[in-house]
Amino acid sequence: GASRLLRGAAALSEAETRRIGTGARTQECVKDCHGFALNYVACGALGSLPYIALSLVSPFVGAFLQRANIRGVLVTAVFWNGIACILFGLSPTVWLLMITRFAVGLSQAFAVIYFPVWVDAKAPDHAKTTYMSMMQVGVPLGIVFGYLAGGLVTSYAHTDHALLGGWRWPFLAQGGMLVPLGVLFASVPRRMLEVGSDQLALTSPRKRSASAATSPPGSAPTSPKLAPTESPALGVCTMLAQLLRSRVFVWVLLCLSSIFFIVSGIQYWVTIFLLDYFHMEPATVVLSFALV
Repeated sequence: GASRLLRGAAALSEAETRRIGTGARTQECVKDCHGFALNYVACGALGSLPYIALSLVSPFVGAFLQRANIRGVLVTAVFWNGIACILFGLSPTVWLLMITRFAVGLSQAFAVIYFPVWVDAKAPDHAKTTYMSMMQVGVPLGIVFGYLAGGLVTSYAHTDHALLGGWRWPFLAQGGMLVPLGVLFASVPRRMLEVGSDQLALTSPRKRSASAATSPPGSAPTSPKLAPTESPALGVCTMLAQLLRSRVFVWVLLCLSSIFFIVSGIQYWVTIFLLDYFHMEPATVVLSFALV
């Protein structure tokens, strides 16, 4: 329903900040490699590409997951996310940098949107909030430790050679961990990863209410599984139109967008500002910003 999509959208906005390569360190590190000579506009474009990809694909993820093999989707998405990170770390040209960053955002959308739905479906009713909080605690931890690790490696492994830049190593390490993680998803039983069809089905509230009314007393509402050739009652555009008619959804969405507009701006520019205008040591900037 709308609440699950809203939680997924919030997690989508937050989870991208976990990436070692997103934000100030990505652009600052690449800009310092003389072989690329990126200006601030190009750096901004490089940093925004994952978000653009996430925004473009996210409205269609729910409809795709409804029809797809969930385990296969997660295996493919996480695996190719690791490959995209590795290719970014090996990129010899600016265009390949841009393409691989866009690929990172595309491959992230499926897991980022699906996992909050999975937690909501699998967690015990009395502990759903606790389980969701435990999953989301990775966001601030990922920001702090990812920024700190990537920044320190870059600071102490700095080189003027574009193809040997120290900024590449965090991305190569990240991709090297994600690729086997994606493969490991293939060993997880499908029943542990999949949720009920009613959790992802794009059906109208009236249809879901009718389904719940016909369920036996004391049993969980069920929703008939769609046959492979059937189409959901609501398309993606219709579902989005319903969400936009909800004032609560719209105001929360605007609030989240405003918050992350400010956060991403600070995260993006503060490191470059401290280095370029205050001429601080890179390691000092990284440690100070991580502590703050």
